[in-house]
Amino acid sequence: MTEYESLGLPTSYHIVGGERREVPESTLEALAEILRGYDAPPASLSQAKAYMPPQLQDGGKAWGVAVQLYALRSKRNWGIGDFTDLAHVVRWAADLGADYVGVNPLHALFLADPARRSPYYPSSRLFLNVLYIDPEAAAVGEEAAELRTPETEALIAEARAGDRIDYQSVAAAKKPAFEALFAAFEANAIDARRTMFAQFREAGGQALERHALFEALAEHHAAKACWGGFHAWPEEYQDPESDAVAAFAAEHQDRIRFHAYLQWIAKLQLDDAAGAGVAAQPATTLYLDLAVGAAPDGSEVWSGADAYARGVRLGAPPDPMALSGQDWGLAPMNPRMLAAQGYAPLRAVLAASMTYAGALRIDHVLGYDRQFWIPKDATATTGGYVKFPRGDMIAATAEESQAHHCLVIGEDLGTVPEGLTEALHAANILSYEVARWTRDEEGNFQTAEDYPRLCLAVASTHDIAPIPGWLSGTDIEARAAIEDQTEDQRAWTRGERDAERRGLFGVWGVHDGHSPEEVVEAAHRFLARSNAAVVMAALEDVLLQEEQVNMPGTMDEHPNWAVRYASDLEDWTKDEGARRLALAAAR
Repeated sequence: MTEYESLGLPTSYHIVGGERREVPESTLEALAEILRGYDAPPASLSQAKAYMPPQLQDGGKAWGVAVQLYALRSKRNWGIGDFTDLAHVVRWAADLGADYVGVNPLHALFLADPARRSPYYPSSRLFLNVLYIDPEAAAVGEEAAELRTPETEALIAEARAGDRIDYQSVAAAKKPAFEALFAAFEANAIDARRTMFAQFREAGGQALERHALFEALAEHHAAKACWGGFHAWPEEYQDPESDAVAAFAAEHQDRIRFHAYLQWIAKLQLDDAAGAGVAAQPATTLYLDLAVGAAPDGSEVWSGADAYARGVRLGAPPDPMALSGQDWGLAPMNPRMLAAQGYAPLRAVLAASMTYAGALRIDHVLGYDRQFWIPKDATATTGGYVKFPRGDMIAATAEESQAHHCLVIGEDLGTVPEGLTEALHAANILSYEVARWTRDEEGNFQTAEDYPRLCLAVASTHDIAPIPGWLSGTDIEARAAIEDQTEDQRAWTRGERDAERRGLFGVWGVHDGHSPEEVVEAAHRFLARSNAAVVMAALEDVLLQEEQVNMPGTMDEHPNWAVRYASDLEDWTKDEGARRLALAAAR
């Protein structure tokens, strides 16, 4: 065995289609330098099994509706969906008898730089995105003065305008309200609320204090037009244990307290939303999403740098859909350091979401077996795989799942390492099936009976067009325009789509004469009949929207994470058509 292999660094790998690629020596050496000096993790002997909720035991099945929280329109929000809107959706879903309401990652983003809007590129997975706070709901607790001043009303109107979410306008409207809420709390809060906040800070410990300190530093540097996360800060502020950071903290205790306060309010409001469906039998709970990594210049990495591999980025190797590979820009955890710390950093990010959830989806769970790392100054074509201690990662996840009574789903799409899906199933972790991609060995779309029992099945995801857009080809034309494709390229893609549609129509029991609404209903009735333990319907399908939430491989060319739902939730939650399409997924 070579040194590279002993460090868990394969010297070659296969891409989709079977081609073998050699990893460059320079890449192997860069990755080895990160991993040297740590003991290899021992082989896992754990047989821990994840939590399985009562309704899924003995062959039971569950279902729900998945929403993009930021995309929710309502007659009262401030230009972005908020936790009050989420509570409204949970009550609607509970009335339908749904088990789950799925939500995009709720992780903390960059309040000082709100244009960084991707929920899958978080500053910290340990804390919440405070832009989801409903200021007016918070004002009740603080007995704050009227928050909707004429100036604020103008900002709210600007934030609510149009079909796209303007995160900077939302932040411009909410930040003054947050300051007013905090000032009211400091001046007027009764002793019981002050005690609650003190207990929250004490329970949050060093992690909360460092996150609040990071936010205070970020706003301080943003005021000096110093953007880009902590990598853009002066060097003396890039280490949370430096003398400069200690001096800043001592001088800015009020700002640290302010940002801790925002996390407290976010927690209280998310607790309320998560509890909005508890009266149902069984309860309607949240199905949350855990991003695969954290931004390398964000709070999570700054606060706990020793757990992360510096100088590399997460991504994916080349494949037929992305010939140059994918560079996600995320900071990976160091598998050797994870093992040395008893997987505490992994457990912490899991617990941070499981606290609020009845189910948790782990994005790109393939990383539990191996991760594709791209060294600094390299591209995805010259990256390499790093092996992770799969057994221990699964065991730690299962144990946190049991501790929080939280079902776990592993998103296992892509080139799945041999044995990973079986290992997940052995630990009661559901795999993830997308109806438009799920085929048998002959390339035919699977029948309902062919779906595995231990899976969560969907017809649409945030990375592909909703069914109405898939039918019309809106996504094909949008990507073709972005990539300036030739007519021959467009024609080839349309031909592939036609073949895909014919295959799926065959198993869904529809034909070209059916309307988009009828196809959406048939697709979800098909999944509801399947063996899948859980079926989720995307709200984009329920509302018959065409535009996809995120177009992988694009940045500003497509309004990723900024597409609003077409109608207010006060309207569609009363609409019989939306109710019928959601209930198509019921079991």
